[in-house]
Amino acid sequence: MIENISKFIESIDVDIYICENPDFVPENLFKIIRISGIFNFFRIRKITILKGVKRQRVELVYKEKILKLNYELLLKSESEIMYHIISKASPLISLEMVSTLLKGSGLSYVMLNSREFLEEAAKKETNIDKLIFIYLTAITVNMGGAFNRAILFQKKEKIMKFSEH
Repeated sequence: MIENISKFIESIDVDIYICENPDFVPENLFKIIRISGIFNFFRIRKITILKGVKRQRVELVYKEKILKLNYELLLKSESEIMYHIISKASPLISLEMVSTLLKGSGLSYVMLNSREFLEEAAKKETNIDKLIFIYLTAITVNMGGAFNRAILFQKKEKIMKFSEH
């Protein structure tokens, strides 16, 4: 996701306000520091050492707009932090983040279905119809409702009839 965002964003400045005692620093704050070290456009501009625990925060600065991640938010799950960023960030960044998450979701379904296909294929008792069904479901995962929700029709002369097979 971050790589996709870096294609159209020159830089995001990061201001970090961190407790002097590392035992009281939220794990997500350390993760943000690591991300800043990996991606060049995500630049740490300032680190301020604090005595208080609850005053810790991260401020993401993009085009002079500040998105604050306060201490309570930094204690939450990565999903909750991502939701906060998506809901509060600029529309361009939010759209790119949602798009990337949706693509990743589709890929994860393909991988799960592929695993199921391989597990079934390894069983002696699995018939070819079941394997075809799993395979078609896996390759159509991003196509509307996917193959396993499709309705098949047969053409009988000029009439289309529901196929019971």
